[in-house]
Amino acid sequence: MDFTLRNRTHPPVPSYDALVQLLPEAFRGIGLPPDFGWRIAPTFVGAGLPYPTTVAEMLTGGGPGTKIFAYTAATIVSVASQFDRLGIKMPAGFAADETLAERMQALLRQHCTQANGSIQYGDRTRK
Repeated sequence: MDFTLRNRTHPPVPSYDALVQLLPEAFRGIGLPPDFGWRIAPTFVGAGLPYPTTVAEMLTGGGPGTKIFAYTAATIVSVASQFDRLGIKMPAGFAADETLAERMQALLRQHCTQANGSIQYGDRTRK
């Protein structure tokens, strides 16, 4: 995965962008690289495996049925328990709860914009 993409929305919606920027901040705070996808090949090779074949995908969208909101909200909620310890504050108007995906989608609809999610990497190799 790679959570470090900036400017997630177009046209820009700063409050949404600030919300999703909590993810790389949280991952760094707990000692995990938020851009591990770029590190997979050296990790495979360092583990004695052959160089992997890599594919990357990104959820994008803004309209009804878009999975980006559920995925991004679930990721935020899953790390939110660490926010207080890391000094991370949720932006105004958002809560890390079951309403987050709906609020995110409503915000983008209000501004008639779309969002890009994190980059997801898939790697495979044979030894």
